[in-house]
Amino acid sequence: MPLKQRRAFAGLAVTAALVALPNLLYHNTGWVQFGYRFSNDFIVFLLSMLAVGRRPLKTTFVVLAAWSIFVNAFGALSFQRPGWEKYYRYDVRPNVYFEPD
Repeated sequence: MPLKQRRAFAGLAVTAALVALPNLLYHNTGWVQFGYRFSNDFIVFLLSMLAVGRRPLKTTFVVLAAWSIFVNAFGALSFQRPGWEKYYRYDVRPNVYFEPD
């Protein structure tokens, strides 16, 4: 990898880590959401690292990327929507948990 690409890659890696660190340390119950929405803050830098690295994407990566799109699309379409209750467990009552304001 040329020096210019290495610097860009390193800069993106540091930026991704600095943005991800507060998100990974943030505590949130998240019980009324599907997926880890805070990853949207740093995924752009990780995908940019893939682009700067210019390595060919193997079949495993493509399959896992397609699977992640499928899982998140399923969650976006079905989570807390009428008719999809059989895929989720709704017997937990929110007033059982203590969540201070």
